[in-house]
Amino acid sequence: MPSRSGVSWGNGGGQPRIGDIIAENLSDEQVIELDGGCLDFYRSGARKKERNARFMERIPQEQFKAEAHQTSKR
Repeated sequence: MPSRSGVSWGNGGGQPRIGDIIAENLSDEQVIELDGGCLDFYRSGARKKERNARFMERIPQEQFKAEAHQTSKR
């Protein structure tokens, strides 16, 4: 079974940002669950019209990891 890494949102354009690795050695199912957790956390914590890369710069990476993993397990 191949393993995957979870990389959080990056950004191209005028203010480029490389995505952060938030998990490693995940199955396909775990990646889908973690992605859902990331989106749920973004929806609940982002400011109105805030781009995901700017959200990632504002939120501490460890907090994002913890919240995304916790939310994905609900």
